[in-house]
Amino acid sequence: MESRLSEISTLWEEVQEAHSGSGKDADLARERMLQRYERAIRRYLELALRDPHAVNDLYQTFVFKFLKGDFRNADPTRGRFRALLARSLSNLVKDHHRARQRTPLPLHEQGLAQPDSGDDDHFMGVWRDVLVERAWEELAREQERTGRPLHTVLWIKYKEPKLTSAELAQSLGEQLGISVTTEAYRKKLCEARSRFKNFFLDEVQRTLTDQSFESLEDELQRLEMLEVCRQALYERYGRRDPRAGGADDADLHP
Repeated sequence: MESRLSEISTLWEEVQEAHSGSGKDADLARERMLQRYERAIRRYLELALRDPHAVNDLYQTFVFKFLKGDFRNADPTRGRFRALLARSLSNLVKDHHRARQRTPLPLHEQGLAQPDSGDDDHFMGVWRDVLVERAWEELAREQERTGRPLHTVLWIKYKEPKLTSAELAQSLGEQLGISVTTEAYRKKLCEARSRFKNFFLDEVQRTLTDQSFESLEDELQRLEMLEVCRQALYERYGRRDPRAGGADDADLHP
């Protein structure tokens, strides 16, 4: 368990490296962070603004502030980096709306309600979706690397949730060009779910400074993914789950 956690580089480490000074290492750290968060940042801004031009403008503003070093004083003891990022984006959106209020709006835009974008909860849903997508992508990369079709197995289940196990086994066999029994499919599906959930836990854990069971459990609760990942969470820390069962792949949306 300890060796597994030690292999997970947290985003706080990347924050500190990105703002530790100049040079190639710092530049690469900033680039990694921007790549990791770009998807979530843009989606947050799209939901808050509903204006592609404004989204691009505010994203570039965020990038400028980040590269300038606005996060250099970020302190992991004061909260999650995700919350810090959400506050920064919220402030950008608020400043944008205040600036627009000082400028007369076109007639077709007057009276339109602006979506609430001022708290961590708004960003949380976007961030959860991005983490889920990254888990799917990691599962796909593992399949490409190993040849084991776990991504295909789980994707078929996700796309066709109403099919029976026998029908899913037949669909998998057709895609792979081999004969797949119902029992073999069920075993592969169980393994695929486990791998996906562990990839998701890895993604969440990278956002935490505190690598304890309680910290990860709390973050999963905030992400509304605790029931989905409960068994994987307990297994990761070598604990016995006092509650049997849990969600399968109901929330494993891409």
